[in-house]
Amino acid sequence: MQEACEFNTGCALGANPMIGRDILIYYFSGTGNTLRVAKVVYERLFSKGFNVRLANIENGKDAGHETFSCYGFAYPVYAYGAPRIVANFIRSLPCGDGKASFVLFTMAGWRMKREIATGFILSEIKGILKKKDYKFIGGKAILAPENFSVMYNPPGVELALRIMDRAQIAAEEFIDSLVAGTFRQKKWFLIDYPIWKPIYLFFRLALKLGVVSRLFTVDNRCNGCRICEQVCPVGNIKIVNDRPVWGSICELCFRCINLCPSGAINYTCLTKARRRYCEPHLELVEVLRRYPGKNSLDNKRL
Repeated sequence: MQEACEFNTGCALGANPMIGRDILIYYFSGTGNTLRVAKVVYERLFSKGFNVRLANIENGKDAGHETFSCYGFAYPVYAYGAPRIVANFIRSLPCGDGKASFVLFTMAGWRMKREIATGFILSEIKGILKKKDYKFIGGKAILAPENFSVMYNPPGVELALRIMDRAQIAAEEFIDSLVAGTFRQKKWFLIDYPIWKPIYLFFRLALKLGVVSRLFTVDNRCNGCRICEQVCPVGNIKIVNDRPVWGSICELCFRCINLCPSGAINYTCLTKARRRYCEPHLELVEVLRRYPGKNSLDNKRL
């Protein structure tokens, strides 16, 4: 690994004066897609001479938050919106004092090769950033494999790698245009809102009522390894009599289902015959809740 970017004095910074030199990227990732994209963005900015830090939202606000000039937020889309853990985290941040911010979100859509409801999805976090006085300078949807096996059979490893290679290119192109000051946000029609908002509201009501956790099941293949408990991003799983029990604060990230080594966890009968999915480069240690300082990268070559 190389030393901090301050030694890369020959690197040329971008033409966008709003970004400044110091960039903090916060991310949340269920099964690795967003983490892969966040690492791509981190590496791209580092190679351009920026001082950049990558921080996991699960670890809370970065200790040096106020010292940065620009903030990135990367997260997956759940039912046409940001996960609650992401939205609540941004709400908890100190006032941005007009500093720049940008957003990348991973979403399904690779089957149709097009983004869906991007304007509606962006409106949620844009609104929160505006209230916190962070200047929004751009947002980008990144098409990625889906892990929500209730609705889809996730792709196999080879196809997932090809999809994520395209996702990497899309993320790099977005960052290049943002840094160069040439990025132009697409305009979206208001007609999208009545289509997607009912789904968004229903999903969040189900989360608030705590009913989504009731549909998890575990079969006799469970060996009590406790991995599901350790990877849950919100600590919603407890082991009782060597079996996982779900509480009422589930994000429905499906990390527990997809990372169960014995395939013992299901969500309704619909997931039983379907593949499990995690981003092919993901290592288990990267999503363990008890792993100290997980994925906090500070000016290091990946």
